[in-house]
Amino acid sequence: MKKKFYLIGLSMLVSLSILAGCTGLQSPDPLSSGKTASGPETLRAMTFNIYYGGVPGYRRDTVNTIPFLNSDIDGIIRGIKAAKADIVCIQEKLNEWNPDQIGPNMAAVVAKRLGWYFKDQHKVDGAWGDLAFISKYPIVEEGTTESGLGVMVDVPGLGKLMVFNIHGMSYPYQPYQLNSIEYKNAPFITKEKEAIHYARKARGALGDRVAGEFKTLPADLPVLIMGDHNEPSGDDWTQRAADAGLHPIAVNYPLTGTWKSLGMTDTYRKINPDEVKHPGVSWMVHGTPKDKGDHDRIDFIFARELPGRFEIKDCQLIGPAAWADIIIHDGLWISDHNAFVATLKLFPKK
Repeated sequence: MKKKFYLIGLSMLVSLSILAGCTGLQSPDPLSSGKTASGPETLRAMTFNIYYGGVPGYRRDTVNTIPFLNSDIDGIIRGIKAAKADIVCIQEKLNEWNPDQIGPNMAAVVAKRLGWYFKDQHKVDGAWGDLAFISKYPIVEEGTTESGLGVMVDVPGLGKLMVFNIHGMSYPYQPYQLNSIEYKNAPFITKEKEAIHYARKARGALGDRVAGEFKTLPADLPVLIMGDHNEPSGDDWTQRAADAGLHPIAVNYPLTGTWKSLGMTDTYRKINPDEVKHPGVSWMVHGTPKDKGDHDRIDFIFARELPGRFEIKDCQLIGPAAWADIIIHDGLWISDHNAFVATLKLFPKK
């Protein structure tokens, strides 16, 4: 069993005066992974759906009466520090509960508080437009892909790193369709080919766009694809997992299949190859992994491994769930998703 780490403390809400008092760039946070004189030996990359701009799911009854004041900036930073992350792909950067008072871009606020670099990202076909990227290392502006989903980072000791941040369209949502759960009037289905059809209908354009941009990159460039896919993985929805009662049928889902066809490696599944013992449920944070429909691994970190240059060392699940590797106790976590952080071993380019 993997060793678990626990974080405890008090949850705090932020006021407008605190938001207004945010300062400019500061020194990188000391809780982030350390650097040597020639650069870091490892990189910790995090994907983090912060749930409507960091509105704690436990206080939903107040979000419409006091919009965006309830965004828990300290809770977002708490999660990043617990992960000891160096770069973070953020989804749901805005508190959009009240369309008339959306509030600030919380990713930008977090970056300013940490003294990190920030890059806003936008909507493309098959995806939501609530994305942003923050990094303790410089962002190479001219390296941003045409879609804006790919961001180039200059990592000391490694060189350039391309990071894609995605948030796949959430409907039609195949786990609901296959488990006869009503959502957005999507039809119920029973067969793998139907699930693949609707997955491609929802997110196929996103997969094609990222794959097209990926294929233009140099073969020796380290690459990460991260984010809330709103689609499971065929490496989780296996016949073995179905026989164990985790899923109704086996489905080889296309979005993660696209990343694999590009030579990308699922960091969590490489470290935890047993999909029954370690389902890695990232949504939702409560319940049990056998709660069909509402419990799946839909957040991912894929890496293009380059032997002797960029290698997967670990991948951990973070959140309040009992199955997380780094547990932040319930009430201190700000999202309905668990997050992931991958540790990548870095080797200087020769």
